[in-house]
Amino acid sequence: MTKFQDKWRTFLSEEQIEEKTRAEKEGVKLPSTAEQLEKYVAKDFKSPEYYMQFSDVNKLGINPKSGYSTPLGIYSYPITKQLYRLFIAGKLPFAQGRKYIIVFKPNEDKNIVLSLGKRNDGGIDSKTFEEMLEKLLSKEVSDGKVNRGVYHAYRRHTQGQGFKADEILKLTNGFIRKDNFINKVYRNKAVSFFARLAADEFLNEKPYGKALSYDKMLDKFMKNNSYAMKDGYFKTGAQNLEKEDFTEEDYNNFIYYLDAQDLSPKESAELRLKELVADKGYNPNSPLEALEATEYWQELKKDARSKTNLGLLWYLSFKLQDGNPRVWRTLFQNVLGIDGVVDVAGEGLIHPSEKIQAVFFSKDVVEQVATIRNTETPEAISRRQEYRTKESIQRRATEFYVDALGIKPSSKMLESALTALKKAQETNAWKIDGANNFDAFVSWLFGKDLFPPSSIPGEFDNASKLTKTVYENTKKESLDQFHRILTEKWIDDYFTGTIGEKHTDARSAAYETTEPLQTQLIMEAQALRREAADFSNQVEDSLKEGEISPKEVRERIVKGLKEYAEAFDVIVKTAQRAEKA
Repeated sequence: MTKFQDKWRTFLSEEQIEEKTRAEKEGVKLPSTAEQLEKYVAKDFKSPEYYMQFSDVNKLGINPKSGYSTPLGIYSYPITKQLYRLFIAGKLPFAQGRKYIIVFKPNEDKNIVLSLGKRNDGGIDSKTFEEMLEKLLSKEVSDGKVNRGVYHAYRRHTQGQGFKADEILKLTNGFIRKDNFINKVYRNKAVSFFARLAADEFLNEKPYGKALSYDKMLDKFMKNNSYAMKDGYFKTGAQNLEKEDFTEEDYNNFIYYLDAQDLSPKESAELRLKELVADKGYNPNSPLEALEATEYWQELKKDARSKTNLGLLWYLSFKLQDGNPRVWRTLFQNVLGIDGVVDVAGEGLIHPSEKIQAVFFSKDVVEQVATIRNTETPEAISRRQEYRTKESIQRRATEFYVDALGIKPSSKMLESALTALKKAQETNAWKIDGANNFDAFVSWLFGKDLFPPSSIPGEFDNASKLTKTVYENTKKESLDQFHRILTEKWIDDYFTGTIGEKHTDARSAAYETTEPLQTQLIMEAQALRREAADFSNQVEDSLKEGEISPKEVRERIVKGLKEYAEAFDVIVKTAQRAEKA
C-alpha cells in the first residue's frame, strides 16, 4: 500500500510539472498560490467561511501525536484578510513552509463557536455558559478519565460534604487494618486505594448512603486509576482484588461498616452545606454561584488566558483532561456539543504562539474544497523579496549614477549599492519603529509615501507615535547618505582608475632610467600621488559636509585629477627621453 501511495504521489507531482510546462509553452499563465487562495478570503473577519491547513501530504488530517497542549483536532487558520496578508508576507507563525494548503469549510449543521473575544463573550452567552459548566462538572464526567479536583471543590459547594478526606482515610484504615485484612494491605497497595474510593462514593455522592454494585465499583476504580495501570505491579494488584484481596463479600462488609456510623452522610452533608453557604453567601442551587464561591475557580479565572465564557470553559476543560488530548476533544465535542472553535479575536485562546487559530474536533465536521500547491513558503518569499530588494536598490543606484554623475555604472558599482543602503539603514532605522527589517526599510525609502506603509504586516506598528517631520527628515537623511556613499565609492574608483594607473606607469618608466634621475622621478611621482589623494579627500570632505552636490563633486574631481594625470604623463615622457639618450 505504501509503495502504491508513493507512486501515486510521484504521478501527481509529475502531472503538475507537465501541466505547468504545457501552460508555459502555450503562453498560458497559471494562477499563483496567492491568487488561488485569494478567492477564499472572507469579506469580514467576523464571518470566515473557509479555513486553511498546511500539510506535507495532500489530505486533511488530525495529528494523533500532537505534542502541544491542545485538544485533538484539525488545526487551521481562518482565511481572513489579515491572515491572507501575513501569508503573502511569509509571516504566519506555524507550518507555512509545508508543501500543500488544504482549504476546507465547516459543514452547516455543525456547532462552530466563533470567538470575537469580549465583544461576544467568546461566542457563548451566559445561559449556555452556565449549562455547559454544569455538564463539565457532572458526576458522569468526573467518573471518566478526568482530573476530579475541580469536581470535588464544586460538589462540596453544591451538595455539602458528608465526610472530609481525613475522616474517610480514618474510616477506611479502621476497616482494612483489622487482623484479617492487614496482610492483604501490605502485599497489595491497590486495597487502600479501592477502599478509599468506595468510601468516598458511599459517603459523599448523591444519593447519600447508596452503594454502587461491586462490579460497577471495580469499574470505577479502574477508570479513576488508569494512570496507575501502566505500573505492572499496581495493575496486578488491581486484578487480584476481585480474586482474593477485596472480594465482593469484603466490599459488602465494608459498606455495612460505613453505614453504621453515628452521623449519616446525608445529615453530615446538609449540616456542612449550611455552614458553607452562611460563610460564603451564595446560592448552592446555582451552578455558577456555587462554582464562583470555590477557591479553585478563583485561581482558574486568574490563570486563564481569556476571561470570556469560552476562555474559561477552555481552561476548565484543560484542567479536567489531565494531559490527555483525546479526553479534551471528547469534553468539547461529546459533553459540550461543540464541534469546533475559532479564535478570530486573536486572544491566543487555543495556543499562545498562534493568536488567531481554529480547531475542529473531527473530520466529519468539515468538508475539503481545494488543495493548493504551496509556493509561498517563507524561504521562497524571502528569496523573492531579497531579489526584489536588490533589484530596487540597483535601479535607484543606476538612476543616481546617470542623473547625478553622468556615468553608466559597472556591475561592481551596483553591487556596492546594497552595502551603501545597509549603512544608511543602520544609521537612521532607530528613528523609525519597525525599520530594523531591511526589506521594509527599502520599500518605505524608495516609496512615494512619507510615512511607512501599512501594507507591510508586522512592521511600523507604532507609526502613529511619530511625527510627519521625523519621517520627512529621516527619509531625506537616508537618501542623502545613500547618494553620498555611492559618490564616495565613485571617487575611489575614479581615483584608482586614473591616478592609480598613472602613478604605476610613471614609477615603471622611472625604474628604466639610471641614477640620479631615477630617484628624482620616483620621488616626484610619489609627491604627485599624495597631492592628488589630498585633493580627492578635500572634495570628499566637502561632500560629507553638504557643501557641494554629487554633480559638483564629479566636475571638480574630473577637472582636478586631469591636471595630476597630465603631470604623470610628463614624468613618463621624461623617462622615455632619458632612456633613448
